[in-house]
Amino acid sequence: PLPNVVFYVFDGGAADYMSVYGYNRRTTPILERLAQEGVVFERAYSNSSWTLPSTVSFMTSLQTSVTGALTNRVNPIPAEAVTMAEHMHRASYQTAVFTGNPNAGTLSGLQRGADLFREDWEDFSYGRNNHKESSKYLHKGLWGWREDYPRQPFWAHFQTTDTHGDFPAPPPFGGLFVTADESESWLESRERLNEFGDARRPHSPAFDSTGINRTEFYSVAKGLYDEAMAHNDYRLGQLIDRLKAEGEWENTLLIIGGDHSIDAAFVDMGLALNDSLPPRWSQPMLRPTITRVPLMFVWPGHIEGEQRFDQPVSM
Repeated sequence: PLPNVVFYVFDGGAADYMSVYGYNRRTTPILERLAQEGVVFERAYSNSSWTLPSTVSFMTSLQTSVTGALTNRVNPIPAEAVTMAEHMHRASYQTAVFTGNPNAGTLSGLQRGADLFREDWEDFSYGRNNHKESSKYLHKGLWGWREDYPRQPFWAHFQTTDTHGDFPAPPPFGGLFVTADESESWLESRERLNEFGDARRPHSPAFDSTGINRTEFYSVAKGLYDEAMAHNDYRLGQLIDRLKAEGEWENTLLIIGGDHSIDAAFVDMGLALNDSLPPRWSQPMLRPTITRVPLMFVWPGHIEGEQRFDQPVSM
């Protein structure tokens, strides 16, 4: 029988900050467990430094030199390009896209081929409102859909935004690596820096004007990002537990991926830049700190576990 296929993309998920890839904080214990059951690609890279061109590329298997360039902040894919959802729909799958980022949806035309397309949520709307819990609501959408269409095999593309800069993470993950006082002080500093516009880059003179310590600011930011990563990892574990409870897990191919390493908001916090290199976040920055992403395949009974490959591969 055709397996279900879950394509799970961590939007802005950096492999360098995942414990499954050797990071020194325990940010991804669920991915560590999954690594024992499947394949891990050690050197997987995105095709761009930000969401829109990267997602278009891996959803069509075409480079952006073919699909076109960004125009007025949109990049609709050509009519001749076939989306992954269209391929799967033609193969008798029910298809769904659950995304917290329009760059992975309507701004590119990636709703094509999806029987169900969810980009805006009653509890979670795109913007700065609730990125931090996107996985919770995106997963909820899957189970409502499966109640309506339980029989056919399904293909589901998730693109979560938990690590996309809306910090701190919800409890109990908020506070895992950063104290409450540190988090409160960081949020206050961020508001002060925001008054200067594009001021959170490390080279910004706003740090000198405000007296905010760059090193302390970025150190706390990294801890907040790590907490968000741990939250998304936990929610993925809940999704897998539900698949097992529904009897779907043994017949499900799970693919973990990423659209780029550090997300746009996090680049603004400076972890991927330095004082001598201040490019805009939308420009290509094809360094591992920007483009190294997770890539894992798990299919119980079909893919042998505990495999790791170090050849470089592309999304």
